[in-house]
Amino acid sequence: MALLQGYQWRRDEEALFWGNFFLPITNYVMDKNHRHGSLADFVGHLLSPAMKDRMERERRAAKKADAAYLRKTFGLDGKEAN
Repeated sequence: MALLQGYQWRRDEEALFWGNFFLPITNYVMDKNHRHGSLADFVGHLLSPAMKDRMERERRAAKKADAAYLRKTFGLDGKEAN
């Protein structure tokens, strides 16, 4: 089982590495209507379900943190801004 998990981890990490490397190049070459919106769109078919879930959780957490930062910075929660 550990061997399978190690293989899946390596496969996920390689897909993310090559995805991060080739995504900007691919989007630069492709026309506007066929570009990939995110890394998950680009290499999602290569990733394990666990990695897809982790990326989705991280995306949601980052979005929530950004919203909290904007609320705090611009005083959208009823308090004055800094």
